[in-house]
Amino acid sequence: MIGIGMALIYRKIEKLAANKESPKLSAAITYHCGAVADQVKGLQQKVTQIEELLRDTAVRSRETRKRLDQICDQSVDTPRRLDAIMNMFSELGRNISTQAAISVVASGGGD
Repeated sequence: MIGIGMALIYRKIEKLAANKESPKLSAAITYHCGAVADQVKGLQQKVTQIEELLRDTAVRSRETRKRLDQICDQSVDTPRRLDAIMNMFSELGRNISTQAAISVVASGGGD
């Protein structure tokens, strides 16, 4: 985009410089236009690099967001899992108590 506009300006200035009587002026204009064109090319390269970095950052951001969502899902699910484990231990404790009472009664130690 920028390069095309600069190329058109560069050509117009070259034509103007070529129409002048002074070869020094023509050379100076051509030199400075070339320097400007080089700077524009460098800026275009930097813009391209920034665009690539932005795309990479967006990809990483999406990946990070997915990972955070997974962590949040796990953090919500963890208390439920802990409750289920605690319920299993409580049930196991009741079963052990019941079995112990049955064993005591069966051995005649309940008297």
